[in-house]
Amino acid sequence: MDSIDIKHMRIFLLLVREKNVSKVAHTVGMSQQAISAYLKRLRSFFPSELFLRKSAGLEATDYAIELAEKFEKIIDDVDNLLLQRPFYPHDSKIQLSIIANEYAQLIIIPELLREIHKEAPKISINVKDFNFKTHVETLASGDADLVIGFADHIDAGLVRKKLMRENYCCVVRHDSEIPNLIANSKPITSFPAVEFSFSTINIGDIFSKFFEGNGSKNSVIATLPFYSTLSAFMSFNDVIAFIPSAIGARGDFRELRLRGDVIQFDVSAAWHRKSTGNPQRKWLTDKLFKLIGN
Repeated sequence: MDSIDIKHMRIFLLLVREKNVSKVAHTVGMSQQAISAYLKRLRSFFPSELFLRKSAGLEATDYAIELAEKFEKIIDDVDNLLLQRPFYPHDSKIQLSIIANEYAQLIIIPELLREIHKEAPKISINVKDFNFKTHVETLASGDADLVIGFADHIDAGLVRKKLMRENYCCVVRHDSEIPNLIANSKPITSFPAVEFSFSTINIGDIFSKFFEGNGSKNSVIATLPFYSTLSAFMSFNDVIAFIPSAIGARGDFRELRLRGDVIQFDVSAAWHRKSTGNPQRKWLTDKLFKLIGN
């Protein structure tokens, strides 16, 4: 019985229904010899006779008719595995969970939630902070549907899709004296700077690379935990900082144009393989990619 497969079962059910090898061959687009070979193998699988030969074709035995009922159930179950469950977002009252790093929380999540609630007003969204150590386990357990963050920090074992290409920019506060001083030939590396914790919010040690590349001593005076704290810090301190360009564009900052290549990185979305066929997760992901595409 280990040799019987779904194709054998489908051919068997057609033989029971059509009672004719040539009709079955025509239906499935195979030769009569191929169908006869299937019939021969089917007969070898079972201890009792399946068909009686008649002048008009084949007649299924009682054993074959009983077997056909079992095969129909098996095939229905298999076919249902391939059918996606219907999902009606407008009427759904479920809660979806998104793991997001600070960048995603500031730049993507607010607009994504607005778009979600246009189509699904009863769905609630639970936003969880990104954690490098636990995000895979959280997705695998079903406690989150999706993760959005920097591609370099998302586990490569997840199903990962690029959302956008981003870059860092150098900013100061709007009333900063630094741009005027730079215009008067004072080097940018001579000004105090603030950096961010080398953690899941930051791509790398940007300032060290920047100062090393300019042959200057690192002039960082403070390390902040979040991008969102920068505006308050700059209200009392005239400093430079490197932040993602989208955050710089939405904040009360002035961007400094620097020579040389900017540091780029990818923002990605990812999910666990076990949720690949989940209709809610797919709907959520489609909304996200449509938003970014627009």
